[in-house]
Amino acid sequence: MAPHQAPYVRRLALDPSRVRKGFLSATELDAVCGQLDPDTADLVRFLFCSSWRVGEARALEWKDYDRESASLRLWTSKSGHGRVIPVAGVLREIVERRLAVRGTGERFVFSRNGQPIRDFRKRWKSACKRAAFPPIASSTTCGAVA
Repeated sequence: MAPHQAPYVRRLALDPSRVRKGFLSATELDAVCGQLDPDTADLVRFLFCSSWRVGEARALEWKDYDRESASLRLWTSKSGHGRVIPVAGVLREIVERRLAVRGTGERFVFSRNGQPIRDFRKRWKSACKRAAFPPIASSTTCGAVA
């Protein structure tokens, strides 16, 4: 192979049965989040904007937020590698809202009444129904912009 020449990579055939479905547009997400309590809506919006996995966001602690550099650090992930994301735009708005409602001694960024938000599938399903959308799995909706 000559210098600076990219190796050949075989293109995989697309299998229409494996296409992921169930993503919401930003407008549709706003409609569903309007049916959620503010704490869960912040978590869902964070997932939508950051592309983090649900468990990663739920485990996010305030010690992982660097206000000076405006960044959030994920120390470990499913891939085994951590990552840092800048907190800007909508993510900044979410973090600022979370800071405003943070109670004394609260460890977790996404909490409700001092407790970390855990399973929100029932709330999500109900919010989808009230927003007139078919129930969409929260794990496939969050983290993708249609």
